[in-house]
Amino acid sequence: MAVAGAVEEQSAVTAEIARNVTEAAIGTNSVSASIALVQATSDKTNTEATQISAAASGLARQADNLQIQIDGFIAKIRGT
Repeated sequence: MAVAGAVEEQSAVTAEIARNVTEAAIGTNSVSASIALVQATSDKTNTEATQISAAASGLARQADNLQIQIDGFIAKIRGT
């Protein structure tokens, strides 16, 4: 009878270990999914930051050109 009890206890412990391994795997998958989401968000943010930087550079060039045109216009007005 003691052997049967030991086998039953061993089966219960083995089942508990299997449940714990399954829960750990689920947790690991969840963490992996979160990391992938953070990476994707980071990549998107980097792309958008690059686009914003390019737009800001374009606006700065346009502002410089506008200032040159304004200065030329004022010079013409003062010259006439």
